[in-house]
Amino acid sequence: MHCARRKKRKVEVIIKKAIPSMIDDIVKLDESVIGSQSRECVIRHAVESGRCYIVNTGHNIAAYGIMDYNFYEKGFISLLIVDQKHRRKGFGKLLVKTFIDQCKSDKLFTSTNRSNLPMQKFLENCGFKRCGIIDELDEGDPEIIYCYNKKSAASYKPKWF
Repeated sequence: MHCARRKKRKVEVIIKKAIPSMIDDIVKLDESVIGSQSRECVIRHAVESGRCYIVNTGHNIAAYGIMDYNFYEKGFISLLIVDQKHRRKGFGKLLVKTFIDQCKSDKLFTSTNRSNLPMQKFLENCGFKRCGIIDELDEGDPEIIYCYNKKSAASYKPKWF
């Protein structure tokens, strides 16, 4: 019996700032992950102010993230969303690396819930360190704060790929 091997089609992956014509697709991706369009205004404002980046694979948005400077004037990744079918392909790491490279402050912060163990591991693999906890945001599920210190990270090189 002979098994034919399928050749994997190479897909071009592009990371770029989102533009207003992408807002609907970003909101659809967000809704597919969280089950609502509750962040439409947040996404729209981030895109319009140049704070949203996307990972594009062919004609599809596979992931998006938003970074701002509203956290004590330090960089803060407020959202990082990867489409379910595109997870574990390095798209989240591409966005994080882009944010680290683009960040104008010496430290880049983000957070995740204590219950989100995969995200905690992901952040630690990207070189982020736990630096605090905020209670009372989600009842019974504290928010863990992470920091990527660009100065001390010079000696630590995460395996991006």
